[in-house]
Amino acid sequence: MYSRLRKGFTLLEILLVIIVLGFIIAAVSIRYKHQTLQTETDITAADLQALIQAAQVYYNNSTTQVWPDNITDLTSNKNAFQLNACGVFNLSTQNTTIVS
Repeated sequence: MYSRLRKGFTLLEILLVIIVLGFIIAAVSIRYKHQTLQTETDITAADLQALIQAAQVYYNNSTTQVWPDNITDLTSNKNAFQLNACGVFNLSTQNTTIVS
């Protein structure tokens, strides 16, 4: 009979473990890529919303009720809002009406 003690794994067992780990890594990497793209989309949407709010503040605070021609017009209006170090608009509450 077969009386010898097993002292290790067979080649088939090692290959099966490698294949299963490969499937797990593939599934996790696909999910990670999807989450990364979703986060970038959310950040872009938040940035666009901040620009819209800044343009509305500019419009409401201008004496002639005009929209800004370019983004430098938004940054020159220091009384309405300020851009912080992270690139996020901090809207002030003084004389500011934001239209939703």
